[in-house]
Amino acid sequence: MKSTLKNNKNDPMHSKGWAYHMSPRCLAKTRSGSPCMSPRTKKPDGTYNSRCRMHGGAKGSGPKIGNSNALKTGEHTKVAIKWRESERRNIKEIHNFLNFVIATNDYLADQKNTVRRIIKKASAGSI
Repeated sequence: MKSTLKNNKNDPMHSKGWAYHMSPRCLAKTRSGSPCMSPRTKKPDGTYNSRCRMHGGAKGSGPKIGNSNALKTGEHTKVAIKWRESERRNIKEIHNFLNFVIATNDYLADQKNTVRRIIKKASAGSI
């Protein structure tokens, strides 16, 4: 059976400029543990990046030095986590103390009302 293309000029897989099989490979470790065999991406100057389009993140990638968008907040550092735990404990202690004060105040108010009732009865002459 004859090929429909008489010459390979229009066939991108066989043209001279297509060097897919000759290009350097990504070689990033995949989830299966084998190296990635996709070709590295090409830079505008004709050199190659270290990784393919799917893996990216090679050395030198990422934000420019001094980029304020790349700053970390420090919210999840060990020091910050410990500080939040200690603050939670302090808040619980304050909460327990305030509950104690309120309960004591209620108790004292009840005692005060009891004393007032007794004094009222005594002054009325019923005791």
